[in-house]
Amino acid sequence: MSQESFDMLATQAKQVLQKLSVANVPDYASARLSISSQTLATPSEVRQTIAAFAPVCGWMMQTSAVSLWRADWNDANGALLAGEFARDNMSMHVRHGMAGWQVVTFSEGEGDLVMAHSHHFESVPTVNGATIPGHGLQYRVYQQESALGLRPFQARFIGFGGN
Repeated sequence: MSQESFDMLATQAKQVLQKLSVANVPDYASARLSISSQTLATPSEVRQTIAAFAPVCGWMMQTSAVSLWRADWNDANGALLAGEFARDNMSMHVRHGMAGWQVVTFSEGEGDLVMAHSHHFESVPTVNGATIPGHGLQYRVYQQESALGLRPFQARFIGFGGN
């Protein structure tokens, strides 16, 4: 699909959803996405790779805690099991598995042509029945062309905030 086709489809999708009175119409747009991955064998390699990425925000799941990323993080809460980090138009996702740590880096602005939109996941939807604004996870969701039309195939963490 060409850039013009993606742009036309994005415009039409927004118009249809607006006519249907859908709240929070996604910000569909064509985008370019580059994805690279590597497998790391040791915790020190993971720490060095994250430090070199220089995230401005992120979250981490260690064996005994889930926390916001801090540049001075350590293994006091156990080994890193998963994490997502963001800066500029780039994101890094880290997952521990049988072969070590899988590190996937996403860069928007270069690479393959895809359809994209922003999406908000509420991480702390309510406390004592009251909604807590601004405690959500923000992602960019990417769709690519398939035999059945456009289908989601990747999502990258872009930060925190409200809807």
